[in-house]
Amino acid sequence: MLKFKKINKEIRTLLLNFLSLTILQAANYIFPLLTIPYLIRVLGIERFGLITFAQVFISFFLVLTDYGFSLSATRDISVNRENNQIINRIINTAFIIKALMCLISFSLLVLIVFFIPKFSQHKELYFYSFILIPGQTFLPIWFFQGIEKMKTITILNLISKVVFTLLIFILIKYPSDYIYVNVINGFGSLISTIIGIILLVKTVDFKLRLSSIYDIKTQLREGWHFFMTNATIHVSLSSNLFILGIFAPPIALGYYSIAEKVFIMVRTFASLLYQVVYPRVCKLAQNSFDEFKTFLVQLFIGILVAFLPICIILFVFAETIVYWIAGEMLYGAVVVLRILSFAPLLAALNIPTAQSLLAFYHIKPYAFITSAAVFINVLLNIFLAKHFFERGTALSALLTEFFITTSLYVYVEIYYKELSLFKNLKFNLNLKLR
Repeated sequence: MLKFKKINKEIRTLLLNFLSLTILQAANYIFPLLTIPYLIRVLGIERFGLITFAQVFISFFLVLTDYGFSLSATRDISVNRENNQIINRIINTAFIIKALMCLISFSLLVLIVFFIPKFSQHKELYFYSFILIPGQTFLPIWFFQGIEKMKTITILNLISKVVFTLLIFILIKYPSDYIYVNVINGFGSLISTIIGIILLVKTVDFKLRLSSIYDIKTQLREGWHFFMTNATIHVSLSSNLFILGIFAPPIALGYYSIAEKVFIMVRTFASLLYQVVYPRVCKLAQNSFDEFKTFLVQLFIGILVAFLPICIILFVFAETIVYWIAGEMLYGAVVVLRILSFAPLLAALNIPTAQSLLAFYHIKPYAFITSAAVFINVLLNIFLAKHFFERGTALSALLTEFFITTSLYVYVEIYYKELSLFKNLKFNLNLKLR
């Protein structure tokens, strides 16, 4: 009876955290989606494409400033959640490294903007967009993921997103205002960060201290593979629009960015699921291998049941979705959305296998597969975007998701059969049939 109550409590915690993270990430995409028709009407599809391109460009710096803490710090805090002293060391070290990465990022931005003509043409847009960096960098989502408490910060983040949306409608009035859109977005992120840090201080009695050189070196060394993994995944996703922006006209960027926002919004549910279950997977991997395998089988079945219908809806109702978002029928965006419609399912299906590798510290094979995927994606995208513009970029994204998921499952089946999801799925089905 006690074990049953414990399981129910753990399931409730997971569901609550998933719901909280869902609301948090939905706010990051749904509220901006509410402003898209307005921005397209006021700024035009080409300037909207430039804004999106600037966001993608800046997002590469976000990967650098995160330095894999979304995975490494989450794991370390989850394992040491009862030890305030260790948690304080982790947080201080993370903040110091992130601050250093921010300085490096700004230095790189200055060099790129002043020495590459394509970026010099819109230098104000890129400098103003840099406000997105500190807002996202110091938001301690990884801390709340580690202790599995996201409810309060989610509610406060919603407030900041409401402010952001209202400011878009109040301040953006003319085509020349396009350079301020990302400033407003960054202002919303700063609000979330300030509130998040206040909550962090109250939760663990946090005191800001200088970390030792040893702690900084240790975090840099241990976070390297996580950083490379995050970087390769991000490049795989974000390089699409970046490469498209090099080869295609701004209107193609506009078409692709509209469809991509829908794709990313749905794919975010896969990211949310990843973030929510990751601390639990790490804990089960240490405590009970049987519970670990059962949990991953349940996760796999849940992903199929949840994501397949959503992807079918995206494909069938692509025209309606694009019209609702853009405020007009853009057939270029419709074709892109239909190509991308099943990519979120592929992204979600790799979660059980990917987390199996990470939970047992098989980081190198995971990093190798994601790195290979980036290489393949970039090559495909350069070729396809050059000849087919936004449609070629969408096809490249779909094929890359297929490669990652397939490679992970094949690798585990060959080299880590004890982690085989299909073997465990078959075992669970046999038990139920008996």
